[in-house]
Amino acid sequence: MDGIFSPNWQDAIVAADCTLFDILTSLSHSGLLLACFVDAEGKLAAILTDNDIRKALIAGKKLEDKALPIANTNPKTCDYKASVMYLKEFSARFKIQELPLLDEQGRLCDIFIVALRETRIARSQMEKNDLKPFLPNAMFIMAGGLGSRLSSVLSDRPKPLAPVGPKPIIATILEQGVLAGIRNFYVSVNHMAEQIKAFLDRDEYKNFNIKIIHEPYRTGTAGSLALIPDLLHHPLLVCNADILTTAPFDRIIAQHMQDQAHLTCAIRPHFVPIPFGVFQVEGGAIKDIKEKPEETFLVNAAIYVLDPQLIPLIPKETRFDMPDLIKKALQNNLKVAPFYLHEYWIDIGKPDDYEKANLEFEDHFSVKSLY
Repeated sequence: MDGIFSPNWQDAIVAADCTLFDILTSLSHSGLLLACFVDAEGKLAAILTDNDIRKALIAGKKLEDKALPIANTNPKTCDYKASVMYLKEFSARFKIQELPLLDEQGRLCDIFIVALRETRIARSQMEKNDLKPFLPNAMFIMAGGLGSRLSSVLSDRPKPLAPVGPKPIIATILEQGVLAGIRNFYVSVNHMAEQIKAFLDRDEYKNFNIKIIHEPYRTGTAGSLALIPDLLHHPLLVCNADILTTAPFDRIIAQHMQDQAHLTCAIRPHFVPIPFGVFQVEGGAIKDIKEKPEETFLVNAAIYVLDPQLIPLIPKETRFDMPDLIKKALQNNLKVAPFYLHEYWIDIGKPDDYEKANLEFEDHFSVKSLY
């Protein structure tokens, strides 16, 4: 276990009247896992973690609800003068990932961040082939799409091999899976399949169990799951090959199991600005006007965890998409649970998205290869 001091801890400070939506925005901006409420003198009054927010939303809270009533008003803290060794021991004892540090007056003056797991794997370990699976779950990466919206910049390769930063998109997705403890992968291919297969045949991937699923036709975003040749015994993580995200794959799997869900869908807030003043009318009278408000919708992040028993619900030899599977699960009275995502996420669908992902890559991912 290692630890660092946050260079942007002040970004974690939020206003007393903020909403859960405001907290999610703060977490996305700061890159931290907690928000801190302080009083007029800068004294720490309460904290709210990303896990607290997810639990609250699952329990029925709304994004527009005030956040302070569900915050922890008696959090674990430490003196900002404490040694790094003491902070590591304290964090380990109480299983704290981000620890507020206070001065003698109780004012927030730093946040100590604990790395609970290694974020890099030594090449020597890879060469020895002695890596053992951390999780029994496999990851299914859907890489069979045409990528037609990116044809103007990707005429010679499939979208999963588009370079973002110093490496192809699919390499970063695989690395994020490895960092979450996954060692077994399925990759579905169709468009320019031989290029993807050749890339995954490289020596650096020999230490992982990567099985290629060839789609004989355009199967849709869920149809290729029916082509898995193995009998699965653990929930399967599913991810599109055209997104880049720092989503905690291991935590999504853990929450899926904790919720005893049949299907878990990662969802994220999407903001739609309305370029006009919006009236509130009641009983024939105007009660209020909001100038250019912003509507918030919870949208699909294209990351799922599904139990093996859902795979027989997917028809073979026909196109079948994930929304079809979600609806079918609901029709069969199976539990479909949300995982609220606030981490970095981008869908590389259009040339503008591709350019944006390249500009933002170094801020969120290692520029070096894990392998």
